[in-house]
Amino acid sequence: MATKANTRQVYRQSNTGYSKSADTRKAILRAAIVAFGRAGYSAATTRQIADAAGVNQPAINYYFGGKDGLYQACAQEILDNFKGPLEQVSLRALEAIGAGLDRKGAARQLQELLSALAEVMILSEEVSEAAGFVGREMREPGLAYQMLYRNLWAPGIELAAALIAIVKGRAEVEPADRVDAIMMISGISAFAPGHSVSMQVMQWQAAGKDGKALVLERLEAQILGWARTPAPGG
Repeated sequence: MATKANTRQVYRQSNTGYSKSADTRKAILRAAIVAFGRAGYSAATTRQIADAAGVNQPAINYYFGGKDGLYQACAQEILDNFKGPLEQVSLRALEAIGAGLDRKGAARQLQELLSALAEVMILSEEVSEAAGFVGREMREPGLAYQMLYRNLWAPGIELAAALIAIVKGRAEVEPADRVDAIMMISGISAFAPGHSVSMQVMQWQAAGKDGKALVLERLEAQILGWARTPAPGG
């Protein structure tokens, strides 16, 4: 018959096993995201990834079913790293659009969205590690492209473009709004860790909180400029 002490011991051992399993999976993902970002899908090997993660090679098959599964799991990990910080602010913006936003309200929602995005892209260590992976998928679409496009790039651009259109005094999104949305998001990403040109021009080791604040200040000036311009037909 199991005693309370035995039960607690089994529980601790079980929890430790789950914790180690999660840590191993996380280590493989982080090593893979960096390796795929640097070398690309074809050149990066599971042996290299396993060595970098400090695990044996069969662990990749155990956790991910092979190289394809690992690559797609990397994309999902990147999506999850964005989803947490951005989900609530995106939902608030969508609800506000549905309820009917005026131009000032849309400007406020757009600033909040860009601020949340800057927090992730400029200050997050996980996103910094993912920059090479994401950049490769943008330049050379591969197994993860559609996943990233459908769940990250397209929805983010469309939401920003919808807010931009309202700030400008229009109900319908036009191509110029999407261009502005892409340029704003790209402007933030240019100050993410690993962008050596931006860092060298600004003479920064990293943008950090002060750099993030300066980037958002310049974006806010652009948004407020749109908000002050008379609406079309107004």
